[in-house]
Amino acid sequence: MLRVEQLTVQVGRFSLKDVTLQVGWGEYFVLLGPTGAGKTVLLETIAGRYVPRAGTIRIRGGDVTCLKPHQRNIGYVPQDYALFPHLTVEENVLFGLRARKCSREVMRVRWEEVTHLLEIAPLKDRLPSSLSGGEKQRVALARALITRPKLLLLDEPLTALDPAMQKRLWWELKRIHRRLGVSILHVTHNFQEALALAEKVGVLNDGQLVQTGAPEQVFRKPQSPFVAEFVEVENMFKGLCVGREGRRIRIALDGGIELWALSPKEGRVHVSIRPEDVLLGKEATLRRQNRFRGRISAILNQGVLYQVIVDVGIPITALVTRKVYLEGNLRLGTELDVAIREEDVHVF
Repeated sequence: MLRVEQLTVQVGRFSLKDVTLQVGWGEYFVLLGPTGAGKTVLLETIAGRYVPRAGTIRIRGGDVTCLKPHQRNIGYVPQDYALFPHLTVEENVLFGLRARKCSREVMRVRWEEVTHLLEIAPLKDRLPSSLSGGEKQRVALARALITRPKLLLLDEPLTALDPAMQKRLWWELKRIHRRLGVSILHVTHNFQEALALAEKVGVLNDGQLVQTGAPEQVFRKPQSPFVAEFVEVENMFKGLCVGREGRRIRIALDGGIELWALSPKEGRVHVSIRPEDVLLGKEATLRRQNRFRGRISAILNQGVLYQVIVDVGIPITALVTRKVYLEGNLRLGTELDVAIREEDVHVF
């Protein structure tokens, strides 16, 4: 549906550099990155606000790189929703169809479709100032979808909402995507949002696309220290490969401990271990490889989950359920076993 090839864009002092990505038919692609990474610049360039210095943008095979925004048949929901404050919900939603001089019958049919889908018909006579954040988001989506776009661009659409509302709208976006089958490029800095929604993920940093792939691949197998930190791997170390047995390698981590992993790598490496893959206490005693004895040095209560840091010569962070925390009687200073499966040790 969308193919961006070697896109270079200069906006003030900031530049996107040779960005290449592809969004498939009906695919939900989430683009992650910190503030200032260039996510919005990329989205606005695809939408037609900026003309790139180099590269191409193709939609359904057609080159739209130099086309005006209204010629691209793209639905775009900006971060602030950009609803017209002096227009009612109905007038805001129908704005694009009126600009295209669609007939009253077309507008009536399309209005009924999107209001049924997004459940906003009771809001039709209200002004944006009287709407909640969730209502504004649904109205902005309706305005983008009513023109039946080939591609829907979402620029941090949930950032201004409270966590409970964000999660409710994750379900809403998943439902809309399943119902319409529209291709979506969704920009966010929230990796949990990406996990909840994405079929494919890209990570942007300082104007460059540094990794793409399935969410599980990106979050469990980062290809750089930046990606590992951004997706909250927590446990990231440097080390040296000091032995090999077939596919298995032994790594001496900077700090004094050794562990086994499955990797073809050699020499100096980075190692990442997701905290949910670290086993503590009774679970740890069942493992033969990568088992250490340590002492709990910190505990952070996150509500449903607990973050537990164990000093085994280096700090290892584990993420455990409340049940595991209570049954293990985990306390500061508690001495216990820590284990990590070799298949859960990612080497890059």
